[in-house]
Amino acid sequence: MNEALGKLLGSYMTENIPLMTSIAIRLGLAQHRLARYYVSELRVHEGGIILLSRHGEKMNKAYRWNEIRRVWFERFETAKDGKGEFSFRIDIIAPNLDVIFSMSQNGCTPDTKDYQLMSQIYERWHKATWRHYDVVAAIIHVVKPGEPNVLSNDTRFLCMQKDQTRHHYTSFHWEFPGGKVEDGESEEDALVRELEEEMDYEVTIDRHFITVNHDYPDFSLTLSCYLCTGKDEQFTRREHRDHRWLTPEEMKSLEWCEADAEVIEKLNQL
Repeated sequence: MNEALGKLLGSYMTENIPLMTSIAIRLGLAQHRLARYYVSELRVHEGGIILLSRHGEKMNKAYRWNEIRRVWFERFETAKDGKGEFSFRIDIIAPNLDVIFSMSQNGCTPDTKDYQLMSQIYERWHKATWRHYDVVAAIIHVVKPGEPNVLSNDTRFLCMQKDQTRHHYTSFHWEFPGGKVEDGESEEDALVRELEEEMDYEVTIDRHFITVNHDYPDFSLTLSCYLCTGKDEQFTRREHRDHRWLTPEEMKSLEWCEADAEVIEKLNQL
């Protein structure tokens, strides 16, 4: 297995799943644990997978890559004597969190048929569903009329908490307000539009602050952040779970989306 794939697989370790998501997946797994005993063969092609049923052709199931919520692949080195043996576990999960196929194998090597097939499924699903997004974010502080627009370690900025998302590694995490840049849209226009849609809030965009490129397990993004000023702290929270006005030092106590870590670090250098 190449180094890149091994790195990707490391992102899918079960202990990183939040409790509620873990419970949902385990319930789905319990409900469908016997499903694999009714599958005579699993076939993979460029467009997806086909589960051939032991109960006849009418019971066969076909799934396109974009119809699969996740391919959860875990790989553990188990040999103690340097033989290069591994244990692996794969769950192919439908959009409703049901496990449509589950397989585990102990003491195998990377050249075994099952191991290669399951690795191929993971690689093809990941390649077909991978997306890149250009995202803008506003680092907002309030400047009242007559006050100088000066930043310091004591400046309080607006921090927003995300609600439940489809990804456990961003659910309920903190971020700066903003969103995706649409085709043909400038970053500044996208930022104004997103703040209006999400918060009904107007700001003055002062200057570009930092751009961060980050790869998550299921997608990558380019995050462009702009320092902005608002007239007051009043807005309508339409999409987020919570918000706080915090200094850069206080921000360290929150659980942020990983892409924002570099932004927090730079803010603490003000």
